[in-house]
Amino acid sequence: MTVSEVRQYRVSLSDDTARTLPAPPGLGSSAALSSRDVLQSIPGEQTAPQPAWIHSTASDLDAVLGLEKNWDGHNSRPVQVGAARRLFEILLTVGQFAPFAPWVSATSDGGVIAEWRTDVQLLQVEVERDLEATVLYQSHEFSRYWEGTLGEEPDGIEKMLWRMRHEG
Repeated sequence: MTVSEVRQYRVSLSDDTARTLPAPPGLGSSAALSSRDVLQSIPGEQTAPQPAWIHSTASDLDAVLGLEKNWDGHNSRPVQVGAARRLFEILLTVGQFAPFAPWVSATSDGGVIAEWRTDVQLLQVEVERDLEATVLYQSHEFSRYWEGTLGEEPDGIEKMLWRMRHEG
C-alpha cells in the first residue's frame, strides 16, 4: 500500500470536532482542521510497503481523537489533531518493520502513544501535544534501554522493531 492509498482513508468523526492548531512541520501554515482531515495530507510520496494493520490503527487514532476533555476523570486534555497526524506519519514510515500492530492510546496532556510490547521488549513512540516525538525502548532479555527524541536513537527505530520481530 502506498501513502497515496492511505491518504484516501477518511476518519469518521463528525465535523463538530474541528480545531485550529499549528500545522505539523512540512504541512504549511496554520489551518482549521477537522478530524476528517487528519490523515489526508501526508507529505511526500513514499512507496514502502505498508502493513496490513495500517487502516485498523488509523481507526484506533480516530477513536482517541474522539476523546473529550476529562476523558480519564483526571482533567485530561483531548488529543491534538496534529499529534495524531504526526504519529500516523511515523507509523507510515516505520510500519513495514513492525512485527504487529501497535497499541494506540491517548496521553492525559493531549498527545498520543503507539506501543509494541512482547514478553521481553517494549517500544513506545509518543507524540506530545507540541508535536515533539519521543521513543522509549527496553529489552529485558538483552539489558538494552534507550529513551530520547525520535531520530536520535542509537540504532534507529527500524532496527528496534526488527529486533522485536526476530528476538521476541
